[in-house]
Amino acid sequence: MISVSAKMLKCIANAYTVLKEFPYTLHCIVIHEGEDNSGHYYSYIKNHIEGYWYKYDDHRVTEVAEEKVLSEAYGTTKLKTSAYLVMYVAKSAIEDSTKQKSEFDYYLSLIPKNLINEVNQNNIRFNEQLQEVKTKEVANEIMEHFKFLDNTLKKKVAGVSDKSLISFPIFCFIKQELIISQHVILDSAIQEKHPAKLSIDCIDQDLESTLLKAFNRDVIYLSDQRKKNLENLKIAYYFNIEISLLIHHALEMLMAEKYMKAFETSSYIFTMTSNSNYVDIILLKRKQLLRKHLEIYAINLISRSNHDLVNNNIQD
Repeated sequence: MISVSAKMLKCIANAYTVLKEFPYTLHCIVIHEGEDNSGHYYSYIKNHIEGYWYKYDDHRVTEVAEEKVLSEAYGTTKLKTSAYLVMYVAKSAIEDSTKQKSEFDYYLSLIPKNLINEVNQNNIRFNEQLQEVKTKEVANEIMEHFKFLDNTLKKKVAGVSDKSLISFPIFCFIKQELIISQHVILDSAIQEKHPAKLSIDCIDQDLESTLLKAFNRDVIYLSDQRKKNLENLKIAYYFNIEISLLIHHALEMLMAEKYMKAFETSSYIFTMTSNSNYVDIILLKRKQLLRKHLEIYAINLISRSNHDLVNNNIQD
């Protein structure tokens, strides 16, 4: 057994007295969790301004109690953890730095500038890649919804005699404005699937560039002439809906005691639409038939699809 002499004990006591003049405080602990030949590392770092400990485990950062930090550092059989590396920092350095700098600036001053620049560049690249992924996801949803809307409209067209009132895109297609028809469908898809519910004219440049890989440029950017055509088509389309509503209203009055009222309504239709192409092409061609058999004419005119549309508008 080795005995400790009084002289040695005195030397130790003197050394400890000197060390107390330069106090250090615990700043960081690297923890090893696992067995001798395998495991996982994470760190605890103390915020000396707030007095809180934070756990840095890969990309996760969480606040923890000091009791938990010290418990894992001392080691437990159950959790199989122990301190792998312990770091101390001089109290004077912390006090001097925190008096002159904010918390962020203080910790930033401890990091080499080249490392700060590297981290900043990595963050910029990460944000760019993240935005690119999000843009692709939104674009894919928009393109899939465009296909769905386009296929749905095509199915509605099949077997319908009068297709002009099924929907506005179909109306544009019948008027041989295919680009405008696709533009309207794409605009609907964007408004339904974009996180901010933006219209086609308000999407950002990244999304525009992605959509241009799938759609003709003319579909996304309508020319000035097509913009004018679009406005004229809207006027014609909603005018045709009004005609259908009037005819449907006439049908509702075709009871025996209101036949004269229905006849007056049909005359009103001719008066209000005498200059329209819709009347020139359809109504005037069947003028005599409408006067004699208004019900038969209206049923032929209003297809199964737009008949539902009329009912919905009347209920609203």
